[in-house]
Amino acid sequence: DLLDGLYAESTTGERQYLFRMAIAHLWELSLTLWKWRDHEKISPLFGALSQKANADLEAVLRVASPGDDPVLKTIAHLRNKASWHYAGPSDERWIEKALRAAADHVGDFQFGATMSTIRAGFADEILLQFSIQLFPGGDEEAELAAFRLFLQQVAELMTSAMRVAHDILAVFFEARKDAIDFG
Repeated sequence: DLLDGLYAESTTGERQYLFRMAIAHLWELSLTLWKWRDHEKISPLFGALSQKANADLEAVLRVASPGDDPVLKTIAHLRNKASWHYAGPSDERWIEKALRAAADHVGDFQFGATMSTIRAGFADEILLQFSIQLFPGGDEEAELAAFRLFLQQVAELMTSAMRVAHDILAVFFEARKDAIDFG
C-alpha cells in the first residue's frame, strides 16, 4: 500500500531516491535504537510500548543484527556497500561491477541552487541495477519479482519503524503532559 501510493504520483528518480533513503534511514534508526535501548533514561520508554509496538521494535532492532535473514542481510549490504559508502581496497567490488555495467549508458545529473535540488539520477540508476543483481532469479522477470518483494519487505519494516516512533513519542509526551504548555 505504501509503495502503491508512492508510485502513483512520483517519478522514477524520486522512487529510486526514496529506496536509497529508506535503506539508509532504516539502518541508522536500527543502530540508534539498538545502542540506546538499555540506557536507564530510555528503557522506560521501551517498557511502556504496546504489544504491537514491541513486536515492531524487535523487527526494527533485527536490522542492526541481520544474522542469516536474507532481507536484513541485503539491507546491510546495500547500506554498507552501495547506498552510502563506496567499497574500500579490501571490500568486494560490487559497486565497481555496477559502474562497469552502466558505463555505456547515458545518465543524468541535474544542478540546482541548493543541495536539495541537485540530483544525480545516474547514481540512483546504478544503485537500482546493483540492487537487482542481488536477486538472481535466472531471468529478468524473476529478478524483478524478487526485488519487488524485497521492496515490500523494506516498506513493512519502515512502517514498523514509524509505529515504534509514534508509540515512543506518545509515551514520552504522556509522561510530560503536565510540563508542556501548548497555550
